[in-house]
Amino acid sequence: MTMSSKPKILVACKDPGGAEALSPVVLKLISEGEVEITSIGYKFSEDVFKKRKIPFKKLEDFNITEISPTTMEYLLDKEKPDLVVLGTSLGRSIEDDIVLAARKMKIKTFALLDFWNNYSQRFSCLETNKRLAFLPDFIGVMDEFTKEEMIKEGFEPERLLITGQPYFDGLFELAKTFDKEKVIQFRDELNISNSDILISFFSQPLTKTRPNSADEPGYLGYTQLTILNSLIKALYILKKDLGRPITLFVKLHPKETPDEIDDLISGKTIGIAVDKNIDPRKLMLSSDIVCGMFTMILVEAFLIRKKVLSIQIGLKKEDELILSRMKLIHPIYHEEELLPSLRECLLADKSIYSTQFKIYPESTKSVTETIYNLLKL
Repeated sequence: MTMSSKPKILVACKDPGGAEALSPVVLKLISEGEVEITSIGYKFSEDVFKKRKIPFKKLEDFNITEISPTTMEYLLDKEKPDLVVLGTSLGRSIEDDIVLAARKMKIKTFALLDFWNNYSQRFSCLETNKRLAFLPDFIGVMDEFTKEEMIKEGFEPERLLITGQPYFDGLFELAKTFDKEKVIQFRDELNISNSDILISFFSQPLTKTRPNSADEPGYLGYTQLTILNSLIKALYILKKDLGRPITLFVKLHPKETPDEIDDLISGKTIGIAVDKNIDPRKLMLSSDIVCGMFTMILVEAFLIRKKVLSIQIGLKKEDELILSRMKLIHPIYHEEELLPSLRECLLADKSIYSTQFKIYPESTKSVTETIYNLLKL
């Protein structure tokens, strides 16, 4: 970097969660104009960057056709960043190979964590079983609880910087402005009556990202398909008991396609809608109960006091949902608990909420300041 030029930052990530966390930071950095930024959209991050109106390049723009440490060295040599800012993804990803390339080229790396689980797995090589093979120089984490959990897993404390989660910054503002009139309007757009009970299920692509059978190590004990099947059966009984229309809205993950659940939803007597492009927060705010397994949206729903059900029937491992680990909600691990829990949720005046779980305010500002400080090192 010359004395007259601005510092250069390269931003890259693959998964939508990482892209959502990084997006407000990138937009703030662009608006402040203190640095020069190149964002790399790859696979699922491209749609997020488009939606957030973030300028980005594709690997094809650099004539790169495959990801490897060598091609990422070529990318870094072309861009010559002073700092690399990354998301975190499960499985081998662009972030991993950029870390290896940057390490070799002595370029500082900073990764922003976006969720409270799979800390070691995000930075480890599954093919070689090499633990923390892709460890960046610094990791931005959500809170002290995350930092403590990661230290217990063997992360060095000096590598972990508490920054908060920028994706939460817009949540409370939306919740304040998304009033009853907007809920009715949103439901109308979905052809769902305001008198219907709306249950939303936020899916995760576990059949693609996790082992699918008990014979494989790491099997959770369920998939999104087994959980959705259990939920549909319980809602069928609930509809008969209540004598009220029930609509189940399945919000697919970007990695999923509607045909994957066709066999589960065809011919059912409850109303079922499926979409992966719908605004997840507006769906959450319009729902009577927000269901999922351990997705981030359950945390968001909890924070704004929506009724939340974590359904993990058959779980054989440690619960990955932060709300469960902090004992702030009671997850459903057994089939017979699901129907009573749905009934209890509907009858409750309001959601269970605890001030034990706090998020850091102005996390976008915090991450941005962290990046500026790292550039000075």
